[in-house]
Amino acid sequence: MLFFLAIAAVIIWTVVVALALLINVRLFLKTIRWALTLFMVVLGVPLIIVLHAGLAALQLDKEQADDATFMWMIWYIFAAASILFWPFLIPAVIGMASALKQPWVLKVLDYGLVRLSWSQYVYNPLWHMTLGGLKLWITIGAILQQIHDEQARQEGSNPM
Repeated sequence: MLFFLAIAAVIIWTVVVALALLINVRLFLKTIRWALTLFMVVLGVPLIIVLHAGLAALQLDKEQADDATFMWMIWYIFAAASILFWPFLIPAVIGMASALKQPWVLKVLDYGLVRLSWSQYVYNPLWHMTLGGLKLWITIGAILQQIHDEQARQEGSNPM
């Protein structure tokens, strides 16, 4: 019953926030702006690591790799500058969308993900989080069992 109450609270909260954002258009646009900005700024850092790994896996010239790095740097400057001044968000979003529409960019990123062994995190995040949670649960259970065994051993060797 408590589970359904928690799910109902989350659903009601989501509906109320969605309706509030739809009623207040300026708040809705600010929310979208900050969500896009944070998404691009936070994911821009691992993106360059994946890009370099993909370029190395495809064994491209140093000049092509430098060009790709320079384009990423320009895009990231626009994305980071959009924190201070929102019109920089427009070229950052257009640049990201146009780059991700190119098949060769997707190929380079896929090669980079495979080379870094990050593809399971990107293409199957829910399964990875489930396995990580299961491993954490098993580890916590083992630690609690060791604590319990140690307490039982201390109580058995220390009669009062």
